[in-house]
Amino acid sequence: MRNGWIAATVTLAGLTSLPALAGPNWDVIHMAEAGRASHKHEAKLVLPLDHGPRPLTTPWENAERLRRMQELSAQAQKEKSAVLASHAHHVPTHS
Repeated sequence: MRNGWIAATVTLAGLTSLPALAGPNWDVIHMAEAGRASHKHEAKLVLPLDHGPRPLTTPWENAERLRRMQELSAQAQKEKSAVLASHAHHVPTHS
């Protein structure tokens, strides 16, 4: 009876440890890398107050910050499309 419990315990431990021996899932890893690369340059623009008795900035400075942020987002979109294109799987087509 005792040997049966030991054999069952060893078998159960061996079967539950099999997923630990599996290799990495490269498709999931590449998708995660593409996702991180696409979200790398995303930032929210928070403009300081440009009105009131003691404004922190001027309307001109806020317009410049907004223009700079739009340029950075356009550049990030270009990089995002390049990263996603480099991570796309190439499937050969036969004619």
